[in-house]
Amino acid sequence: MFNAPLNRHLFEPGPKSILSLDGGGLRGAITVAFLERIEDIIAENHKKSGQSSSPGTGSETSGRIRLGDVFDLIGGTSTGAIVASALALGLNTTDLKRFYFENAPRVFKRRLHIPLVQSRYDAKLLHDEISSVVGNRRLDSEDFITGLAIVVKSMTSSSPLVLVNNPRAPYWMSNVAYRGMSEYQLATIICASTAAPTYFDPVISPLFEGSRTKSTESTGIGQNCMVDGGVTPHNNPALALLLLVLLKDYGICWPTGRDNLTIVSIGTGSFRPPVVSYHTGLLRRLRLAVVALESLIDDSSDLVLNLMQLFGDTPEDLRTRSTMRSIGVSLPVGATKWFRFLRYNVELEQRWLEEEVGLKLSTDELARVRRMDDARAIHRMYEIGQLAARRQVKAEHLIGL
Repeated sequence: MFNAPLNRHLFEPGPKSILSLDGGGLRGAITVAFLERIEDIIAENHKKSGQSSSPGTGSETSGRIRLGDVFDLIGGTSTGAIVASALALGLNTTDLKRFYFENAPRVFKRRLHIPLVQSRYDAKLLHDEISSVVGNRRLDSEDFITGLAIVVKSMTSSSPLVLVNNPRAPYWMSNVAYRGMSEYQLATIICASTAAPTYFDPVISPLFEGSRTKSTESTGIGQNCMVDGGVTPHNNPALALLLLVLLKDYGICWPTGRDNLTIVSIGTGSFRPPVVSYHTGLLRRLRLAVVALESLIDDSSDLVLNLMQLFGDTPEDLRTRSTMRSIGVSLPVGATKWFRFLRYNVELEQRWLEEEVGLKLSTDELARVRRMDDARAIHRMYEIGQLAARRQVKAEHLIGL
């Protein structure tokens, strides 16, 4: 059964829009700052055009626009999954800012642990904080005001999963063979999407297998083991969300074209990792393996960004440096762009921060804002996002939303 807002966003005709939110731990504070700016500009655009803005009925703060009313699908990975879920339930950036600022010091509190054997942080604390926002809702909740997609990594099937509140999607309803997505607990899948290896324990939960089949007995794991969606190719979930609305199997099938589809993608900060010397250090092989895996996440995100800029129409001032752009790769003559693509992000590099937002950070402070788990730096992360958003997000970008 469809609820009316979800049906309108996913299945009724008209121009459509997607909000895509990257993973990045506590650097989600950067995302919140960009969203705050987007809220303000859209509200002003609506005011100028005579449109009414719906106040945040799911929020303690009234009077702010709800991005869940504006975007037809909101999707996220890891920390982006937290933000996406909150927005899809009708909350706004005032609520999100409070969530990050107040909860981060409690959740990201180091505990005594054995490295590589135990996780750094208590996953129960994170689950409790997420549950305080989403309650015991499932993916089929009538409380969603728009489409929601969350990226997780299933270690049981060794594959990425894009879980969506789309009643026309495959595996939506349960049957004798599997547990349908409609029954998934929202807090559980958000925690799975944020369960970064070594930071939080994986989430063990019956999803496809569960009580309806014994197929997991042969895996040696017992139930579905899920970890952070960031260790899939979709830490930047923009491409996954695009496929979700275009592929026929998902039952959404939006039309393409820059006037029909707009995709807004928000990052959590990018930077060039330090050079690793293989010939030094006691645990050099292990360190090299970890850095290689971390760089694979960055490489995948760069590939997604390159493809989105290739197939999408991006304002010149928002185009990022990329290999494809530098060698002049473009669509064939006469080919049309599939969508309008807006990418907002920051570079956590000394030179960029000084030139673009006027901040000169010490070496130690720069190292803290690059980390995903340093609660001491969350206000500085937010400040960087605020300053960058003022320069990058322009009213003309968001006309029509």
